[in-house]
Amino acid sequence: MTVARQAVWRAVRPATFIPALLLLLFGFAEEVRAGERFDGNWTISIFGAPGACQFGYRMKMTIDNGNVLYRGRQVSPQAIYVSSAGAVTLRLGTGKFTVIGSGAIDPRRGQGRWTAEGFRCTGWWRAVRQ
Repeated sequence: MTVARQAVWRAVRPATFIPALLLLLFGFAEEVRAGERFDGNWTISIFGAPGACQFGYRMKMTIDNGNVLYRGRQVSPQAIYVSSAGAVTLRLGTGKFTVIGSGAIDPRRGQGRWTAEGFRCTGWWRAVRQ
């Protein structure tokens, strides 16, 4: 990792990077339809792979009438999308620092993987319905 990239990584910090991107994307919110099957409060645990990207972060999200919400605000389906079958796709950020991920949930839990090529990072996420 170059010195410049290390400086950016330290300034961004994964624990603030993902929630900040979610907040930026609220202006583009549209309806996300996951169906009532997944409605409820979820705890999401996000992990970075061991090494330079190793971290852990936990956050709460809600699915309400198929809409994905973070801190009570709807998340754009271009950022996080949950299909009616439970397939999850995510795309956070823009340009070289985009985080792309996928996975699946069932009515009680879920898991998936993510990658952030600009940071040369990969990781995984887990979700548990509360």
